[in-house]
Amino acid sequence: MSKANWALFESMCLEKLTKIPINSTAIDDYTSIRLTIADGSIPKTSGKSIAWGNPWFNDDCKEVIAKRKRDLRHFKQEPTSANLGAFQISRAQARRTVCQTRKNSWRDYVSRLNNRTSPKSVWRTIRSMNGE
Repeated sequence: MSKANWALFESMCLEKLTKIPINSTAIDDYTSIRLTIADGSIPKTSGKSIAWGNPWFNDDCKEVIAKRKRDLRHFKQEPTSANLGAFQISRAQARRTVCQTRKNSWRDYVSRLNNRTSPKSVWRTIRSMNGE
């Protein structure tokens, strides 16, 4: 919204919207003209958000978390002791896998550090590993 050319938007609205005759299709005409003006004066984004993932998150983590969610849904649909046990097991496996993956990722990163590594890149990596 801050990158929009509001002066152009206002001048085009005054120019084009005052010429619309009042009849049954006036609302449709007004809407289409207004959208055309907005397209010309307000820039659009791509619509894709930038997903910054954690560097330690991999396919194993994705799998065990999906299994944990599946087991939780199944337990909520049918709250039996067998489903509860399956959920608790998958929750423990997810916790263990994520924790182990984070540890391994940190160890790999620390083993690559040397005296030429800039502090800025170190702190950036630390923040990304914390999910910030």
